[in-house]
Amino acid sequence: MSPDNFHKLISVDFKLVLEQLCKNLKTEGASLTEYQSSQIENIAIPLRIALKISKRPVVYSLKLNESLVATLLRYHDLEPTFTILDFQKMIGGLRLVKPRDINKPIKSDSEVKEMCDRFYKENKDDLISRVSEFKLDDRLTELLKVANDTNKEYTLFVNALDENTRVTLKDQWEKRYIYNTNSIEGNTMSEDEVNEFLKNGKEPEEISRREIYETSNTSEALRFLKIKSNEDIDQDLAKELHFMIQKNIDETPGNYKNIYNYIRPNSPTTPPQHVKQRMEDLIEWYKKNEGKTHPFILASIFHMQFETIHPFADGNGRVGRLLMNHILMRNNHLPVTIMEKTRQNYYRALENGSLQQFLLYSLSGFIEEYKR
Repeated sequence: MSPDNFHKLISVDFKLVLEQLCKNLKTEGASLTEYQSSQIENIAIPLRIALKISKRPVVYSLKLNESLVATLLRYHDLEPTFTILDFQKMIGGLRLVKPRDINKPIKSDSEVKEMCDRFYKENKDDLISRVSEFKLDDRLTELLKVANDTNKEYTLFVNALDENTRVTLKDQWEKRYIYNTNSIEGNTMSEDEVNEFLKNGKEPEEISRREIYETSNTSEALRFLKIKSNEDIDQDLAKELHFMIQKNIDETPGNYKNIYNYIRPNSPTTPPQHVKQRMEDLIEWYKKNEGKTHPFILASIFHMQFETIHPFADGNGRVGRLLMNHILMRNNHLPVTIMEKTRQNYYRALENGSLQQFLLYSLSGFIEEYKR
């Protein structure tokens, strides 16, 4: 239980929030007060107590598969009207990919189409042209220096260890990375369940097949990138990674999107017919700047532009974070883990299209991860 939020979790106010969430499997945001909604967004969701299952209109669900939830319900003497089986069935239903005729054109929501077309027409999806004149301020300069020192110190530390210990540390990092990168996207497997599955192949009860595939696919993608460690980034590599991440999940893994999509309701992306050109521009920019730009800045800009383009129908976040780390490691830099507990800050930086905000977030997280 987070020490910073302990007093809030056992407060009367938070008990009222839990009571509301216990009443129904799905709790509509409209039935909550503004203060209760704020508590869910700022405390319950980051701590995995609640899940936002719909954004327009807002709908939440209490995550009965989390030990913290069980502890809080016992403390407040509350009993939900639904069971963990009800919750898992709902999750499984949400994550199922419906079969479709891949040769049939997919009609997109007109509002999303208009939003994305306007976004492209106004050139707002071309992030790299807006950051070409970016200058580091004093705070970022200092963070970059600390990150450089951390990178060197941790590398020296690991190299001084025996081979078995190095392998163990790397294995721990990979499991932690897999848990966080999938959890950010809504995977409900706990960190312990991910570790147990990757170690012994034990599948948790009442977990959807999609969540199992997301975990095994990400593990395989990390192994694939080890083989490709000397290979530079291009569109083929991005598509190969997407195939690995989305196999058994998507109908057409490894192919660019043929639908209009968005990151969040107010975050449009590149229209499907312009994805290939935007990706060509991104790869060209990357190749021109590799070796001239600090690896962390290079990887951050690449990741932000990739997520803005959102070249695939699904799986963009997981593929984008793998590519970001591939850039870092190809340039003798440690990889970074975007933590599930800070995902709101991560998404906020991406939505704002602010390189400064993204660097402040990612550099701070990197330093914390390896200092720890």
